[in-house]
Amino acid sequence: MQRQQRTDTPTAAVSKRPRRRRSEYRAAVRFLDGSRNIYEISNARDTDDARRMILEELSDVAAAVIIAHG
Repeated sequence: MQRQQRTDTPTAAVSKRPRRRRSEYRAAVRFLDGSRNIYEISNARDTDDARRMILEELSDVAAAVIIAHG
């Protein structure tokens, strides 16, 4: 029976998972005067946070629809 020789090689570097890309959100906003606009929100944690940010930053908002993008 032959003996296996063990070679001391450095262990492979632990592969790091790529950082999870933070989702961006878009808000379609309609104002009380009937005008509308689309906003991009890149620093929100979730859709509720994005909605809160839109409602805090804008005035005279009649409706806002938030979607995750990316």
